[in-house]
Amino acid sequence: MKDLGPLKYFLGIEVLKSRKGIFFNQKKYVLDLLAEVGMIDCKPADTPMIQNHGLQMNEGAKQTDRWKYQRLVGRLIYLSHTRPDIAYAVGVIQGFTDADWAGNPNDRKSTEGYFTFVGGNLVTWRSKKQKVVALSSAEAEFRGIKSGLTELLWLRKLTRELEMFSSQTCKLLCDNKAAISISENPV
Repeated sequence: MKDLGPLKYFLGIEVLKSRKGIFFNQKKYVLDLLAEVGMIDCKPADTPMIQNHGLQMNEGAKQTDRWKYQRLVGRLIYLSHTRPDIAYAVGVIQGFTDADWAGNPNDRKSTEGYFTFVGGNLVTWRSKKQKVVALSSAEAEFRGIKSGLTELLWLRKLTRELEMFSSQTCKLLCDNKAAISISENPV
């Protein structure tokens, strides 16, 4: 072994010591991440994607690089280790679901999706076309909620087996406009 002196930089985390304490920083890690994805000159945005884009399959289109996307998500999860504003609270399981009603222009099937967080970190996500044509937006949303709920129940069982179980309830959030309208109607 060799003594390299006081710790300054390790695994993308810069360690700064002062009289007030020890501070962690990932400025270089973030700059390297932005340079890797070609966004070094980007400006912050609340929603960095066009809303209601209407994604669809095009024949002959170039396949996206799945490995590159997974690497980016992993690096963003790692970034949360020194950012409590990103990490949120440890032990809370949250899920988010959404579905678009008849969003596929070819066969009018809906696409559902969900993603879940454990301890503020994204752990699972999925998006898939529903097997049947939904007759309403409420039906499409409820099918999406079913998938998200199934995933949350599986994660809850897994955290119990790993003895990381939290007594707090799991939250499943969905922007189901049909359910809101139904609940607001007194009839």
